[in-house]
Amino acid sequence: MKVPLQPDPSNFSENSMARPAGPGCPPTAELASPSARGLQEKGHRRAPREVARIDLNLLRILDVVLEERSVTRASARLDLTQSAVSHALGRLRRELGDELFHRSARGLRPTPRALEIAPALHAALSQMRRALSPVHFDPATSRQTFNLVVDSTACAMFVPALAARMRIEAPNARLHVSDDPAGLAQRLDAREVDFVLGPVASTSERFAREPLTREALVWIVRRGHPIAGGEATLDAIAATPQVVVCGRRAAHEPSVVAMGASWEDLRRFDARLARRGLRRNVAVITPDLFSARTIVMGSDMAALAPRRLAQAWADDNLISLVEPHERLTATVTLLYRKDRLAEAPTAWMRGLFRRL
Repeated sequence: MKVPLQPDPSNFSENSMARPAGPGCPPTAELASPSARGLQEKGHRRAPREVARIDLNLLRILDVVLEERSVTRASARLDLTQSAVSHALGRLRRELGDELFHRSARGLRPTPRALEIAPALHAALSQMRRALSPVHFDPATSRQTFNLVVDSTACAMFVPALAARMRIEAPNARLHVSDDPAGLAQRLDAREVDFVLGPVASTSERFAREPLTREALVWIVRRGHPIAGGEATLDAIAATPQVVVCGRRAAHEPSVVAMGASWEDLRRFDARLARRGLRRNVAVITPDLFSARTIVMGSDMAALAPRRLAQAWADDNLISLVEPHERLTATVTLLYRKDRLAEAPTAWMRGLFRRL
């Protein structure tokens, strides 16, 4: 029997909501024993039955709505209409004899019964998904494609070493790298993206966030710059025109996963300057660090860069490295869905990142 854990939109038209289980209907799951037969229906809901044949598609929808607390976000994640999700919740209310959710100013608020169901339901669906997934994974022979979203700076710092290690341990596997920050949560949920790497944040418990490293930031300037070869005081930096990196960001997109537009904590640094009565002189804003480096090389401007990249450029006589007056750092984070760590390919790739 095939068990569709990704709901089929055709199962949730308005006319199909009341369709009984039987030949030609979606697969169902036996949830309990016959001890509750004879419970009376009350209004539009019936009391919960222990012999309830509940469509697994409905349970998948309930799991996602419990995570998202929003019909709008859940429908986008499931690729269903909001009407289909609402109808599915209506069927579940009748089957389980509980309202499941109440509307509130902050979205859908689960009832005590829904909160009781949530952890066991999610664990059961995850276990079923694992049971139906390929068990064997051998990096040496696998042809799997791993999809990574990463900003250009983290890409330059980590992907060369990652690709080199993959060539040794998984020579037939493929790494697909993108810098597109749009819809990260939805793409992770849909398994279109396996990992996100960089200055990334999440507000959802379903995603794991692992700090891989804390990178020191230094100033880069052209060779022969007046502040080269020493320590950059706040006064000297405030007087120097700066190139600020502000990368791609999905405009006006509320999301539980967001890629930072910059490695710099601009507000924190500006606050340091303000305490001294100083302001930074932002002359240019660029989309990536490599454009910033090119601008710096041909001007009297300065830019912040991770030390390991800046040191390599200085060793190649491209720029000069200037130590900041106060320590500046940025955290590089690896993000992925927690439940996918039970899958052998995901666990292997995560281990590869941690060994970089």
